[in-house]
Amino acid sequence: MCEFQLDAQDAKLSEELAAYLPDKVFDAHAHLFLKRDFNLEAAPILGELPNKGGIDFWRASLSAQVGEKRVSGGLFFGWPVLPRYDMKERINRANSFLIDELQQNELSNTRGLLLVANSSNQSEVESLLDEEYIAGFKPYASLNPECGSAPDIHEYLPEWVCQLADECGLIVVLHILKPKALDDDGNITEISNLCTRYPRMKLVLAHAGAGFNMYNTIKGCKRLNKFDNLWFDLSAVCESQTIAALIKAFGSERLLWGTDYPVSLRKGRFATLGNTFVGIQKDTIKGSVFDAVLLGLENIRSVLQAAHDCRIRSSEVEGIFYDNAAELLSSKLK
Repeated sequence: MCEFQLDAQDAKLSEELAAYLPDKVFDAHAHLFLKRDFNLEAAPILGELPNKGGIDFWRASLSAQVGEKRVSGGLFFGWPVLPRYDMKERINRANSFLIDELQQNELSNTRGLLLVANSSNQSEVESLLDEEYIAGFKPYASLNPECGSAPDIHEYLPEWVCQLADECGLIVVLHILKPKALDDDGNITEISNLCTRYPRMKLVLAHAGAGFNMYNTIKGCKRLNKFDNLWFDLSAVCESQTIAALIKAFGSERLLWGTDYPVSLRKGRFATLGNTFVGIQKDTIKGSVFDAVLLGLENIRSVLQAAHDCRIRSSEVEGIFYDNAAELLSSKLK
């Protein structure tokens, strides 16, 4: 296995959090990548990572944060921030790399989602569903050059993807991008319609429904009805109040912990700011004031704090970190 070292600051927090983590964790949101296909201008911090960010490096970096024995599997998909030229070819390479990694890795409890865009060929995508490790789809607005910065969901989630997911009982992990996230009328309407029209599609709202601004989530989750086919992954969310609001509104059984690897490997956190949020990292905080830990550890701390504040049972914490994902995937995870 690859090696990944924590610095002293990260190691101290990792040790503190270990006392509250369950015995098994399943990462429900992790990106695999080939750096040659990165848009490094859009994510320059990722330039510090290896040229190949496969399952081995994911496992090493997560093991360093939570302990190797806890790492029990993950749900993987390609990195979506790609240059706008040769997009279809880059998406195909990302999906091929994903499938190769899933076939070759030593962990049996791994599954993958295919990147899909408006330009994706439906028949080609359908043929990849024969791969035993593929569990669904990951649409993303940045894979569609025609999309703006705050598109409606239907602008980057093709209808045929929803139909396939509904027909086959597959997962769709969706990152909503309008600034108010769950407190946006259009998002609430489209999410509700998707859950109603496609009852066998398993819809997962990434990043707690883009809950980086806790106030938008606190207000917005009260507006969204509970659906049997709706979940939230908690990847990269660093505001415990966001997670607590979802626990209260939807129940802990609808929540899935995830890292957003490799974003989890940068120093800093996402924080509420006005009606939006800010990514706090080296280029936003100057001088000796910046004494940050890995975003992945900030996320774990926030999840555990929300669990404590909501006084949920230890079995529910185990659900967030492992059991809920096992049930969602309908696989015999050990």
